Amino acid sequence: MSRWPGYPVARPPHPSSFIVCHRLASSFDSCTLHPALCTLHYIYSSRVRVHEPRQEPTIRHPSHGLQLTAFVALLCSTTACAIVQSLSFERPGVTLKEIHITGLGLSGGSLNLLLDVYNPNSYSLRTMRIETSVDIEETHFGDVKLEREFTVPANDHTVVEIPMTFTWSGVGAGARALLQRGSVSYVLDSKILVDTPIGDQTLDFRNRGTVPLKSIINK
Repeated sequence: MSRWPGYPVARPPHPSSFIVCHRLASSFDSCTLHPALCTLHYIYSSRVRVHEPRQEPTIRHPSHGLQLTAFVALLCSTTACAIVQSLSFERPGVTLKEIHITGLGLSGGSLNLLLDVYNPNSYSLRTMRIETSVDIEETHFGDVKLEREFTVPANDHTVVEIPMTFTWSGVGAGARALLQRGSVSYVLDSKILVDTPIGDQTLDFRNRGTVPLKSIINK
């Protein structure tokens, strides 16, 4: 091996060079010719040869194939889980957050029902229709259908205002006193049409509890 990497390595003279020199020396009387011939043959027989770098054979470890197979299987299972998760559907939650009094008159009045809609899914939900029926202090105030699209973001809440009207004759004479309270008990029945990855779904909800009652007339 050369002492300086990258430079050629000289090959030692071939043994036949000494035999040729001896034969040439014996065939000439002059003692000055054969040293030159020997020198030429030495140079020829010891011509420079460059060694090519040795390439080490590639060794394939049998575990590499198993690791690749395991990675592909994991990738496929992860993709399948993502697809199944995107196709699964969990019912949203609907609660009555507040009731706003928006108007009162001789014949009746108007309310805004503030519904809190929660989407527990990992994708947005598009709601196309809401039908609502509300009872306040065991008095039926009316039914309303809201034909309006709205979107509930993934894992988030959206407040939807549903306007409704009522008449004093329909709710009774004691309803006016009920609307003077700061909070009232309610029963809310809702039917919501939702666009989901598995098709349109009509969902029924029933909620009851106590809700704040606020007047926003002239505000």
